[in-house]
Amino acid sequence: MMRLIWVLMLTTCWVTLPQRAQADEVAEEEVIHAGTAMEDGAAPVKAAPDDPGTTAAGSTVEEEVAPEQTGTAGVQDNGGLATAHDRAGAAMERGDYAMAYCAWRPLAEAGEVEAQYALGWMYHNGYGLAIDDRAAESWWKKASAQGHVEAAYSLGALYSVGSDMVPRDFLAALDHWAEAAAAGHEHASKALRDLVARGIPEVEQASIALLAKRPGLFGEVKEVRVGRANLRQGPGTRNRIIKVIERGSPVVEFLRREDWVKIGVGDPPAIGWIFSTLIGEREQLAAETTREIAEENP
Repeated sequence: MMRLIWVLMLTTCWVTLPQRAQADEVAEEEVIHAGTAMEDGAAPVKAAPDDPGTTAAGSTVEEEVAPEQTGTAGVQDNGGLATAHDRAGAAMERGDYAMAYCAWRPLAEAGEVEAQYALGWMYHNGYGLAIDDRAAESWWKKASAQGHVEAAYSLGALYSVGSDMVPRDFLAALDHWAEAAAAGHEHASKALRDLVARGIPEVEQASIALLAKRPGLFGEVKEVRVGRANLRQGPGTRNRIIKVIERGSPVVEFLRREDWVKIGVGDPPAIGWIFSTLIGEREQLAAETTREIAEENP
């Protein structure tokens, strides 16, 4: 069944797309001629059939030399590439998925990163195609390898839940979300925090390594606001103390459970629970420190 759908899509690209492209060229030519007629007050002229190098008025038409093609998949320049994406996007909006696919596919195969990302979404959501997460994974990996942040985030989302075609892989999700977060993707930072909050042992171990290197990947960083605070293995004073944290130590909040907060801390890195009132925003800690200094030195 999937092979049949693939053949039909390719047939549509071979037949429908050239016809539509020709129609677009004719429409564009008619618009230009109509503009000429409005300015000159005369009907548009056509080239004499016996001499394609002259117009009906007898003036010579210089031979047009095609510009050298550069860029991806024969697109002449960035303007042409943008036009190709605009046409594909417009086709998607009106539900013409075959047209969008035919516009993006050759660009994606030639390595154009936005087209690769777009094709991944077409396969993932089944826009005009049978849903195929393996194909979506493949195209997103190609785009992510070229630095496409949304493709990296999408891969993380795919691996975090899995499907009947792509197995769930929490560590792969962590890696791709970390990649997106490193590029400033805020939703990826939140996704990282939510993943760690689930308490999956292998994820926590991998997250500890990230905390040691780049705690900022997890988003907003808070600080310990008391002289020394206990970090416990679980929420509650009956749980074992795994570390004592000094005032001002940066921490990342993962999860709140009543009066306790699951946090990550670096140097040395660890993940555990702390009483909620013992941490606060960095601005809050700075204000408290300033007030304490003022009280000590009236």
